[in-house]
Amino acid sequence: MSYQVYTRSCGEYATNAYLLVSGTQAIAIDAPPGSFEFYQELSHKLGTQLHYLLLTHSHFDHIADAAKIQAHGIKVGIHPLDKGNCLQPGSDRLPQMMDVKPFTPDFLLEKGDLVLDDFLIKVLHTPGHTPGGVCFIIEDLMFSGDTLFKGAIGNISFPTADRKKMRDSLEVLQNLQAHYTVYPGHGPKTELELEKKFIKKMLENIG
Repeated sequence: MSYQVYTRSCGEYATNAYLLVSGTQAIAIDAPPGSFEFYQELSHKLGTQLHYLLLTHSHFDHIADAAKIQAHGIKVGIHPLDKGNCLQPGSDRLPQMMDVKPFTPDFLLEKGDLVLDDFLIKVLHTPGHTPGGVCFIIEDLMFSGDTLFKGAIGNISFPTADRKKMRDSLEVLQNLQAHYTVYPGHGPKTELELEKKFIKKMLENIG
């Protein structure tokens, strides 16, 4: 199946918002500030139906527009271990650097396969940056949130971060055999095969 990925870097922290389109269907990934307008305008322009928003984790810069998006009938999913910070933004003990309205996720993302409209999504639970951090794999595409960037990983010094769990998550990514184009939560896209040398070094440093 052919997918088109549309990206906008949003807000003060340059957080990536993604609209993944297949025919007349679309799903959104992450909800940084300003992403609601991006998703709304692009969906209208492309003539696509947007029914679902998937969140890679619950840090404020990734959920800032989630309540607004949800209020327009789009169902929101997140891993259960990050649900609490949606219900009560700031409960992850990070300073809230922007206004984030609380919301209740419509469904929870468990490890494994998920079918939404025309999309078959593999959910990888990749904790470390947050307890409920996930990566989404859709065919040869990976949306890695703040688990993996180009030449970097997510911060593991935050209150709910976990160094050992990040190491375990990186090992999961290192052991994937297929070739994936990686779309991270911040910065440019990359290729997993190119990042594996970096991941190997990080595993040695974290270990």
